[in-house]
Amino acid sequence: MLKLFRNSISIFTNSYFQLFFLLIILSLSSCLIQPQSESISMITNQTWKSQDPISINLSFEKDSSAPYQIYFTIKHTDDFHYKNIWIRLYIENIDLKSQDSLMYELPLATDQQGWLGTEFDKVILHKILLNVQPYYFLKGHYKISVKQWMRENPLENVISVGLLFKKINTQ
Repeated sequence: MLKLFRNSISIFTNSYFQLFFLLIILSLSSCLIQPQSESISMITNQTWKSQDPISINLSFEKDSSAPYQIYFTIKHTDDFHYKNIWIRLYIENIDLKSQDSLMYELPLATDQQGWLGTEFDKVILHKILLNVQPYYFLKGHYKISVKQWMRENPLENVISVGLLFKKINTQ
């Protein structure tokens, strides 16, 4: 019995087996990894002014034909006054000197469910997908900005705002 136990341990300490096992783990994990970029900005005094955009600079040198999902994140207190938020997203291709401007009304709460985001004590975090259809970036450098577009200005009880860009794995 002791000899059988030693033989089975020697299989696991064999460097070829370790290398094979490592290659299997890496190949499986590469299917799950999706490159992403995220920018989160803390809002001073929890008051987000419409003239203060949140921006991120991105470069798409390779894989410019890859589809991306764009998420808007907002963290606010339970004292936030609204069930929705209006935002304007600007996608500027710096190289081509072109700009897209997209307007969104995003639900944050309903009468039936309350806050739609994840609640921690009296802080609510929302991660909301902006584009149902994938967004394709051309090769180049981009400045992507988001502004709040609400009637209340400044918008109170906002802790942080962010953008998340997630590459869609098409394989």
